[in-house]
Amino acid sequence: MKRLIALGLLALCRPVLAAPPERLAAFAGTYHYSGGVGEVDALSAAIETVVQKMNFLFRGIARSRLKKGNQPSAELTLVIGADTITVVRPGQPTVSAPSNATPVTWTSPDGDDFQVTHGLEADRLFQTFQGPKSFSRNDFALSADGLTLTIYTHIVAKRLPMPLDFHTTYRRDAR
Repeated sequence: MKRLIALGLLALCRPVLAAPPERLAAFAGTYHYSGGVGEVDALSAAIETVVQKMNFLFRGIARSRLKKGNQPSAELTLVIGADTITVVRPGQPTVSAPSNATPVTWTSPDGDDFQVTHGLEADRLFQTFQGPKSFSRNDFALSADGLTLTIYTHIVAKRLPMPLDFHTTYRRDAR
């Protein structure tokens, strides 16, 4: 739990300067999942590594929840507004937050409240979710040619024995 709190505070307290609009604009667009079966299998293996360290009574529930909430979306759209970043995934709730890492309250479909931040750090767009029982961070890395978006995900939860780390890859639609 102490580690969860420390990670969340670190992410929320890290100074984030206003990103130049052109750097943020580079991420705008619609992307389609291109990671294939290999990435889905790697995600399943990462989930299995985490749940195998849990009490056998809770493994099935944890496995199901982690798989359900973390499967790659067929499509992902990043909308970059004047001061807001919005992440749109068909079939999942849209998430919007200021682009300067100012936290906003967002309620999940399960009714849980999270403090969500969006911003730009170095060359990556980031998205964090800080809740009472968990913290997750998505880092969106754009390839040099601007066509490939890789999302690196890190999840820490009070009930998980270790963090869950994985990545998914998307290909930009033709502009």
